[in-house]
Amino acid sequence: MKRAHGDYADTGVGPYIARANAEVAVMVQIETREALESIAEISAVEGLDCLFIGPQDLSTVIGHVDASWSDEMKRVFEKIAQAASTAGKAWGMQTTTFDQASYAVGQGARYVSCASDIVMLTDRMGEVPRRIREEHLN
Repeated sequence: MKRAHGDYADTGVGPYIARANAEVAVMVQIETREALESIAEISAVEGLDCLFIGPQDLSTVIGHVDASWSDEMKRVFEKIAQAASTAGKAWGMQTTTFDQASYAVGQGARYVSCASDIVMLTDRMGEVPRRIREEHLN
């Protein structure tokens, strides 16, 4: 099977399926007050591989609307990271900028999502008209 999911190697279906099954990870997303309050218990779940932080949703539900990367939220992220580390689990988070991704990696994140489809689409869709206006209409 020479396709992207097989690194373009001609491995055949059987070896591909074996590799894919061996690389499955179980992650839970931490984005509610209840999850934050139960973080030690969640981290200790057998078979769980990774805690994943949804910073925007988590900050909103705990009362920090539009402040998902404030110093207070960073302390919350660090609490989650510590719980994961104590339980021997990986942790990661959603980021949208280099600085956010760099912060997460610097704190020990092993899984970082560095964009979203909506952000990529809207940024790109806004870039073309903006540049046309700047370069051709001014």
